[in-house]
Amino acid sequence: MKKNRLNKCWYFDSDTLILSDLSKEEEKFENYDITEQSNGSNMKGLIKIDFLENFINTINKIFLDKNYLENQKKDIKNNPNYAFCDMRAYSKFKEASKPKSIMLKTILNNKNYDENICQKDGMETEFTEELKREVKKLYFKNGKIFEKNESNGKMVEIVTLNLSWVTTSFIEKIYYYKLYGKFPPFYISLLGKISRIPRFIKIKRTKNVK
Repeated sequence: MKKNRLNKCWYFDSDTLILSDLSKEEEKFENYDITEQSNGSNMKGLIKIDFLENFINTINKIFLDKNYLENQKKDIKNNPNYAFCDMRAYSKFKEASKPKSIMLKTILNNKNYDENICQKDGMETEFTEELKREVKKLYFKNGKIFEKNESNGKMVEIVTLNLSWVTTSFIEKIYYYKLYGKFPPFYISLLGKISRIPRFIKIKRTKNVK
């Protein structure tokens, strides 16, 4: 970021679909130091370089703390399903720096950055046979994607959609529907399941096949 003279940037997991122009979203977070996802356990979304640098300094500091690392080893050994990742460092960073933060799943101006499509987060959900699990119900209108607030029935526009824990074919269906207003033909879905053919080839074939 320093090399490219960036004082802020947008950062998401690679399984997140970006559905809107994020440059138009930055103003609403001007009064916050940090935006968060992963249920408040990590820095995600709009990242400001000063706070990122402090976070990196925290990581470097705890990696030199032998007692801290030994306690992490014991915790992981006793809880094999846990992981020693940046989320643990982030909790130490927040404890020391006390930044003004906001979770991106907070509804602002009737918009939301989806935390995880497989989490309820107060939204309407439905069971899908393809995934064998409950996911948030999505509504498509005029090239935009919405979720429905379960408490008041209002539609909430989704700026980014986190698609952790779902299949690639499920992601393909959402992406295709947003682009074309319909679900992909069967053979496109099949290609998505058995191959990683570049998207431009699939789109070209769709146009050529009657």
